Amino acid sequence: MMANSSKKWGLYVFRLTAILAFFTLAALISTKLVYFFGVVNAKMNGMLIWVVGGMVALGHLSADFVSGMVHFLCDNFGSEKTPLIGKYFIKEFRTHHTDPEDITRHGFVETNGSNCFVALPIFIFALVVLNFESRFGYLLATYFLFLSMSVFATNQIHKWAHTENLQGFPVILQKARLIISPKNHNVHHAAPYDKYYCITTGWLNPLLAKIGFFEKLYNLLKRC
Repeated sequence: MMANSSKKWGLYVFRLTAILAFFTLAALISTKLVYFFGVVNAKMNGMLIWVVGGMVALGHLSADFVSGMVHFLCDNFGSEKTPLIGKYFIKEFRTHHTDPEDITRHGFVETNGSNCFVALPIFIFALVVLNFESRFGYLLATYFLFLSMSVFATNQIHKWAHTENLQGFPVILQKARLIISPKNHNVHHAAPYDKYYCITTGWLNPLLAKIGFFEKLYNLLKRC
């Protein structure tokens, strides 16, 4: 009992630390983007605001694809004993199929800590490698920031898709299709659970299902 309690506490601290590090690095990148906005905007003849808008949308769309790939791989490959990812990723996805409402019983730290940890290398790369004064570096940093923010939000968005009697701003986002809706996500929870893997916005689900993307990828990986 003591050992289990110690492990749970250690995992909580790990997740909380990842969340704090995530928001610290996000704040640093955001500050640098704001600071150099005028410099880069002058180089782009005032067009930067429109291009940044495109980077934001592309980051959000990319996160939807990333969520689908992770979901697909964790559902179909490996096991709970797979090193590093088995216990904290694969197990959670497999449990979710047997108990879809389990995610709604998770607190903020448990829901979002693992995703924050995954996003940290992206932030570190942006801060260490990219030149925020150049057009390319600035736009790439903007893309990485919003990709990471959307990746961070994915589990929370997923939780909202399963939350009964959800109210407030999340419902507005669902109705505006800016995040995945219960209707979109419920397609995945119908047997045999082999499509509609994307869980950030769900924008890509109809397209990927139509072209049989995950079915083809599954067959390809099984042959490897």
